[in-house]
Amino acid sequence: MIQAISNRSDDLLARLAAEESIHVQHDPNASTASFDLRSRTLVMPVWEDMTRDIRHMLTFHEIAHALYTPNGTGWMDSIDQIAKDLGIDSRLVKMYVNVVEDARIERKIKTAFPGLR
Repeated sequence: MIQAISNRSDDLLARLAAEESIHVQHDPNASTASFDLRSRTLVMPVWEDMTRDIRHMLTFHEIAHALYTPNGTGWMDSIDQIAKDLGIDSRLVKMYVNVVEDARIERKIKTAFPGLR
């Protein structure tokens, strides 16, 4: 019962922070949190030992993607072109781009919500 109440309040927090009515799913099979830019769905893992701080950290990181990561195929096309130009696997380029994108959105979400660590 406590977990269900916590999930509802965390879902509301996610929607408020995202400034839109995103879909929130709690998936016991998810290995980590993720945000689908096209369907506007936040997937949260269900871990037995997940603390409130970890839930909030995962939620706000994924909300940062919702707010600041471009929704479209242009950047994916760019990744494919870079991979082609360098003659390497596009998955490798995507991993590097994701690290840079994560750092960029983390800075922006911390500016928007100064209490986040």
